[in-house]
Amino acid sequence: METFPTQRVNEFPIPVAVQKHILEHGGGSDPDKPGILVQYNCRDCPGLVEQLKAIAERYPDVVWLAPYPEMTPKIALTTRDKLLALDAYDEARIVEFIRKYR
Repeated sequence: METFPTQRVNEFPIPVAVQKHILEHGGGSDPDKPGILVQYNCRDCPGLVEQLKAIAERYPDVVWLAPYPEMTPKIALTTRDKLLALDAYDEARIVEFIRKYR
């Protein structure tokens, strides 16, 4: 059975199968709307995590936040067939991506 994480802001990586489920229809009340994953790869970066958490909490209907230590970029936003990879925090680009694809 497909499930979602119990919370939108996660301290641990989301399993790949669950990520796929979120990208298929994790966008809130519309089951056909994809969710948006905001994931990060950094160790000992509480400031970055807090910044990303603040953004994720602005969009609780569509955004899921979690670490993803296996990826190369520091930050990646993903939705169905779309990807934004960033090596540094850029609030304007992150918010633009979420607003465009939510």
